[in-house]
Amino acid sequence: MKKSKKQKAAPPAAPSPVTALPAAAPDLRADRPAGQLISWRKVALFIAICWLPFFVYTMPGNIAWDTGAGIGQFMKIGAENPNNPYFQNYLMGAFCYFGRLAGNTNLMVLLYCLLQTVAEILVLSRIIARVGEHSRVAGYILLAFYCFVPTVPIYAMTMGKDSNLAVAVLLYLACALQAMRDDAYWKEERHETLFASSILLMTLFRNHAGWVPAVAFVLYTIFAVRQKRLVLHSLAVLGAVAMLSVGLPALLDIPKVEIKESLTVPMQTMAYFIKTRPEDLTDEERGIITQVIDIDRMMRHYDPNIVDSMKKRMVLDEKTTGPFLRLWLRKCFQHPLTMLQGMYQSTYIYLIPTERSANKGQATVGYDISEEVKEKMNMYNDNPNVVRIKNYLKRWINAPVLGLLVRIGLFSWLLALLVILIFVFRRPRYLLCAAPLLTIFIGCLLSPLNGYYRYALSMIVGVPVVLADLLSTVTANLRFPPIRRRVRNTSPAGR
Repeated sequence: MKKSKKQKAAPPAAPSPVTALPAAAPDLRADRPAGQLISWRKVALFIAICWLPFFVYTMPGNIAWDTGAGIGQFMKIGAENPNNPYFQNYLMGAFCYFGRLAGNTNLMVLLYCLLQTVAEILVLSRIIARVGEHSRVAGYILLAFYCFVPTVPIYAMTMGKDSNLAVAVLLYLACALQAMRDDAYWKEERHETLFASSILLMTLFRNHAGWVPAVAFVLYTIFAVRQKRLVLHSLAVLGAVAMLSVGLPALLDIPKVEIKESLTVPMQTMAYFIKTRPEDLTDEERGIITQVIDIDRMMRHYDPNIVDSMKKRMVLDEKTTGPFLRLWLRKCFQHPLTMLQGMYQSTYIYLIPTERSANKGQATVGYDISEEVKEKMNMYNDNPNVVRIKNYLKRWINAPVLGLLVRIGLFSWLLALLVILIFVFRRPRYLLCAAPLLTIFIGCLLSPLNGYYRYALSMIVGVPVVLADLLSTVTANLRFPPIRRRVRNTSPAGR
């Protein structure tokens, strides 16, 4: 019998006109040498040991001034302060209320500070261990920063709206850094829930702090991940932020924040303009300003570093706000350099690494609350070792080089460097991490006080981890899962 002829191989199938979506990226930790791994449990233990003296020497904890006002409002002691986030007043007021019922308010303050400290240690240890997987040097630098810079443990043990906001931001960053390396992170519902919870906590802990991260999450799911289920989840998170920011306060009849609390920049820059260029004001323009505040009175109370004294004497309501803002915008177009100089005079401490505020300290050590709240709530911090922590913090502030680590300006420039490197190294996914940090920084520039450290706290504790993670992944030549896009095949065979 004749042997059958070999059949010719079939020609290769023509490629599909649309390329397939890439598969989920593998776990990038699988091929890392075991010697580069850092145990998060060991990191947590080391941080706890380093922070233990701060905890013991400040027991039962630290309380910031705004927190005392919020506790007083919750307990109907003293005047109301509608500018505090309503959830903060309820949260800290409830702790002190139950402490009062139990006969020891300080015990509940201690419990709150302990829970907050443990939460921050756990989140930090996870982040540092993850960065250490790719660069032990970066991991150890982060560990040294969070262990030995005194403002970090002091604020971790402070009952205040900026301290718990910092924990929420760190939780957000921990989830985002892990999700960027592997799209499979979103397959587990608990991961989605944890990330969404961090955004909602930011919304509750600081007025309007959750908007930008929520929008960034929506854009990330649409352009980077492209999973319909996750896009819907991000839109639900955005809706929840709107509910907590607008709907729930209206439902609970929460007093609205005064409009002049959001107009620091127009007030400060207009006052600077009147001080430096009074001849460029017409009689009509003077009349508009006089409806808000007497010009001579405005000049007496103008302080470029803090707006409160002038703000209290300004009348900005539905009748006067519109004309005042239109006048301010007109002057911005007519004299932009002068208005920018006025803006700089009110924000330079946030930008210059060697400067610090003369109006407010770097941190609150002990109880900074009114005597009325102390007496009626029986809240006193009589720990004699509080003085030691204060002196230790002063030595850090006055140190020639180490003092830069307890100032805001250094971290503002590190944030600018982070944004630049994101575009230089083409890592757009890191914009998800930069979103809350940029929100905090812009909020500082619009704040009523120049160089208030606690305003920038979340940015200060968040920038180092994101920058270290970016540099460690770049130097390790790690490749992230690409942004999924549909590519048209233009080859002749695919037409």
